[in-house]
Amino acid sequence: MNPNNLLYQGRTYYFSVVLKEKNSDFMMNIYYMTIKINGDPIDPDDLKPPNKTEVAMTINYLNYHSEGNIRFSMEV
Repeated sequence: MNPNNLLYQGRTYYFSVVLKEKNSDFMMNIYYMTIKINGDPIDPDDLKPPNKTEVAMTINYLNYHSEGNIRFSMEV
């Protein structure tokens, strides 16, 4: 999570943190945290430029010599 990203503003996140003693199976504490990031929520679709399409990329294969292939979600 990168809290300086616009996509996180205006939202509330809930975490539970478990602290456990290193050499013990029963000595642990659980802490519940609520983090509220200020600002107005932003729809991710509003950040796309007009008349543009988001294209996803996947590396299907990559070997030790950096040879492989890339697959796009649509033709480019």
